Order: sequence, then structure tokens, then C-alpha cells
Amino acid sequence: LIDVVRDDAFAKPLLLPALEREIYEEALAAADYMPRDPTLIYSGQYRPNKGQLDFIRKLDAESLGPFVLELFGYHYAGHNLTHEWHDIQREADSPRLGGRVVVHNGRISHVLMMKKMASASGLVHYSNSDRNPRVLYEALYFGLPLFVSIQSMPYIGLQCHKFVQLADTDESRETMNRRLRDWTDYIVQNEKAKYAVRLKLAQENATGRVGTSKSTGFQSVQKDILTYVGEHLSPQRTFLAFCERFGLCDPSGRFADARTPWVSSGGSRDRCLKDEMWRYENWLKDRWNASKAIKHNLNISKTSDCTLSHPLMNCKTQCLLMNEQDRLTDDKRPWWKPKVQPTAKRQFPRWPWHLSFVHGRAETASNDGSRRRGLLDSE
Repeated sequence: LIDVVRDDAFAKPLLLPALEREIYEEALAAADYMPRDPTLIYSGQYRPNKGQLDFIRKLDAESLGPFVLELFGYHYAGHNLTHEWHDIQREADSPRLGGRVVVHNGRISHVLMMKKMASASGLVHYSNSDRNPRVLYEALYFGLPLFVSIQSMPYIGLQCHKFVQLADTDESRETMNRRLRDWTDYIVQNEKAKYAVRLKLAQENATGRVGTSKSTGFQSVQKDILTYVGEHLSPQRTFLAFCERFGLCDPSGRFADARTPWVSSGGSRDRCLKDEMWRYENWLKDRWNASKAIKHNLNISKTSDCTLSHPLMNCKTQCLLMNEQDRLTDDKRPWWKPKVQPTAKRQFPRWPWHLSFVHGRAETASNDGSRRRGLLDSE
């Protein structure tokens, strides 16, 4: 049996340096009342798989609500992707968007980017091929709701929360804009509620009472996100999930199942109540022509019997051989660019030694007659 642990099976650990930790603490302290700037952030290098061009080509300005979308990224002058950068600029400047999309070019410091996140209202990531990118977790650490494509392969546990809106890059323009409007409306309603809290606190302070956000019975979206970060995305929690999943740690009792670390074992407080969850099944067709599939909660990580191509092969050996074939036949294309021709029928590569199987174990015999055991061991 081969058990594949995917990028989206776990949250990524994020350890903030001292200066960024200070920004995080300030955002946490003011989460329930601090107004946010009417800006949405899209951060990533300007290249096709990051999805900026696809997103703004589909975008209707009205779907942004009161927000301005700011793209932060960079491109290398003279690089073969320069046309992507110019297409993004041209699309952002089109009259139909009415100046609602601002494109920045050039690197900015990580601290400045975190300060921008700490004051913005949300993060967009509409990649057509990514692997659970770090920027999602940086945004959550600073209280930003997410509008993210399923093709970005975000951590599955994020789907349990209202502050994450999933999209599908294969969906129509109309569907994407409907999802985006729902998401921006959600953010607007949160800001209106925070404004009402600020007014109430000002009135209480004017009458000599010392009011707090707790006295109003209100918890903002930012406070929900930062509470989730503290309880589920801390380095201690994320590394514990890895450790238990790979059998390196004894079960702590914090997770109902090591395969689904977003579900705690202690009562219903942390349970994901969604019956169906999305997952980007990027191996169902071939390496690049991927598809989406609905998976049922708590039954996402599976093992299955492999179909052997050789009667003397075992599953682990076959997997290693197939991976080596992929490595040897790769044509050094950019990793985001699909192959033009369909993949040919897989042939096993030639090895500098022949395989022999002794009592179910893979043993290698090199040209000089010496034996090496264990590299392809099935145990």
C-alpha cells in the first residue's frame, strides 16, 4: 500500500520573526474594533500559474464592492514571462475596471508586506496551479479573510470556516463574480458591525463607563481568524499534526484522526460540520490536466491497492521506478507549463544495476557484483 500525504492535508507552520510578531500582537489586540483599509491584496510573482491575469480578466468591478484590489509582485525584465506582466498592466488599466485594480511592480520588504496585510481587508489568491502557498497563512496571521482557488491546494481544514471562500478557476466568469460578491459583502457587514461597536464604546466612555468589545457581545471576523490562528495554526499545533500523522509521536488525543487534524477529539467545538469538502485531485487524469472532486469529511486520506505492472514487482518498488521515469523523461520545461503532447505509455528506465527479488525483498546487484539491499526495500 502506498499512502500519499498531500500538500493540502496539513496547515503550513509559520514562525514570525520578532518585528512581524509585534505587528501580529498589535492586530490581535485591536481585532474587534480597528477599522480596516478598503483594500484587497493579491500577492505573488507575475507568472501564469499565479492567476493574476485570469482573475482580472474575469473580474467585474462591481464584485469588488467598496474595495480596491492591489496586486503586489515582481517580474524579471527581459524574462520570457515579460508579456504576462504587460498583459496584467493592460487589463488592469482597462476602462471596464474603472481604476479599481492597482498593479505594483518590485520587491518590498517582508515587514512592509506584513504591515500592509495588518491593515487590509482581505486576500485574493486565484492560482491555477499552486501547492498550499505560505501567503495564505501570512494573511490569516494578520486577520485577513481569504478568497482562494481550489487549484491553490489550500489546507482542507480551512474549508470549515466562513472566513475562507473557495473558488474554482475552471468556473465561469459569472460564478466567480457571484462568489466574490458574497465574500466582499461578508467583509463589508463585518466592518459595519465593528463601526457600531466603536460608536457604542465611544458613548460609554463619554458617560464615564469603561466599555470593552466584550461588553458589546461582539466578535469580529478578524478576532475569529486570529483566535483560529492561535488555536490551530501555531507552530506547536502544526508540527504536532505532522508528527502524529507520520507516526513519530504517540497520539496526543487532540485530533479525532491523525489524517484530519482540523477535527479535534474533545467535543463538537472544533468539529467541521460540513458534509462535503472540495479537494483538487491533481492525479486523476495526468500531471497537468487535473480535475476537482468532492470528498466526504473524515474520509479524505485513503490508501488503495496498486496495480502491478510486473509479477515480481512490489508497490513501493514500482512507485520508485515510476518516479525515476518521470525524472529522466522531463524535458526541463517550466514547471507551470503543460506538455504539448500527451504522456507516452510509461516504460521503466534502464538501471545501472539489475533488480533481483529475494524473499519478497528488493535487492540490487551492481556491475562489480557487490550487493546493496534496502534502497528499494518493500518492508
